[in-house]
Parts: sequence; C-alpha cells; structure tokens
Amino acid sequence: MRANLLFTLGACNKDQNSGNGPAPAQTKKAQKVAGTKTIAASRKAGLSVTAYSPIARGKVKRDAVLSRIGKAHGKTAAQICLRYLVQQDIVVIPKTSRSERLKENATIFDFKLTVAEMKDIAALASPHGNILS
Repeated sequence: MRANLLFTLGACNKDQNSGNGPAPAQTKKAQKVAGTKTIAASRKAGLSVTAYSPIARGKVKRDAVLSRIGKAHGKTAAQICLRYLVQQDIVVIPKTSRSERLKENATIFDFKLTVAEMKDIAALASPHGNILS
C-alpha cells in the first residue's frame, strides 16, 4: 500500500449477541459534520456518530472565529469546537494527557451556542468538510 492513500476510516461495530445493528459511525475531525452525506446516512441508519479528533490536535485554538465565540462565552476555542459537535448530537472523543485539559474538555455543558454562532462555525468548513487542516 502506498503512503497517504487513506485519509479517513469509518468503523461500525455490531454486537453479535444482541441482534441489534451497527452502533457507532466514526468520523475524524473538527468538521462541518451536520448535513454531510456520511452523517446523514449514518443517522438514517440509526447510527450514532463519533468525532474522534474533534479539536484537530489542538489546532482549533488558533482559529479566530472559534476564539471570538469562545471569548463571548468565557470558553476556549477547543471548548467551542466540542460544543459545536455535541450540540449536533455528535459524540466527541478529544485526546489529552493533561488533567487540566480533561477538565476543560468536560466543561462544555453549561452553555449553548446560538444559531448565528453555529452558522459562523459551519462557514469555516472547506468543501470536503474540514474546518481546520
């Protein structure tokens, strides 16, 4: 296999004993996920959607729009990105090895983004869905 041929891998798990269908559909990124074909198809099939790299390995902290929205809520850009996804019923799995970041990542349920803020964040997306490269 040549390098860089695979940029995203989705995974669905089926509990063979439950008789239920697949459970999660995983997608990478800080991304405009609502409305994408993958998300729509997953939801239509009754799958939960999981973002496994939701803060783009820390790159979201450099985004001016996310930082501006964060300042209005007293939150970080990473918290805004996580809230954006959670507010769309996307499960997020942010990676951290620092306890202060773990606490920060968990503090996203005490506010809601406005419709205008959600649109501002969605507008950051590129044609293929990534907000940040």
